[in-house]
Amino acid sequence: MIRNFLKCRYLLLLIAVAVASCSSQEDPMLSTIRAEMVNTLFNYSSYKPIQMQIDTLRSDRYGDTLVFDRVKVIKQLIFQLQQADQQAAADQQTAAELQNQKAQCIDSLKAEVATLNAIVDTLSGNAYGWCVTHSFKCRNKEDQETMATYVFFMSPDGKRIYRYIDDENSSWDDYKALVDELLPPQN
Repeated sequence: MIRNFLKCRYLLLLIAVAVASCSSQEDPMLSTIRAEMVNTLFNYSSYKPIQMQIDTLRSDRYGDTLVFDRVKVIKQLIFQLQQADQQAAADQQTAAELQNQKAQCIDSLKAEVATLNAIVDTLSGNAYGWCVTHSFKCRNKEDQETMATYVFFMSPDGKRIYRYIDDENSSWDDYKALVDELLPPQN
């Protein structure tokens, strides 16, 4: 009987340690995310964390910060091309000026895609941090409660944010779809 009591006690102790270690991994991440939210959100006092999903951040086509930065530049260049097309429709500039602007944009776009492909060819796929998907509620500028999801690329200790994607400007799925569109299929 004493043996069973000791076994149960030992088992409860193991469970308690397991639960404590799980929450200790999330604590620094949540603290770091909250600090970022203070600087990012319009109304931080209304911030209410809902869910946090933690995955391994890998040096691959979706998780590498160099890829992230190049995709961001490419997205801006695509936007500039779209704006040039809109300006052409509105006849605000001469045809020669628009052609020159579009040609420069296309050259930059080609160079960025080539750089992106070169970066992806060197990626190892090794883990180097955490990919944290964080959903929360907060109030926007119109004082309406809204739900948002940010994806954070974080350091292994969870105390530093490398990059993040907020779904207001672009969702994680949109980002991955753009990467897939820009890069050749994975083997």
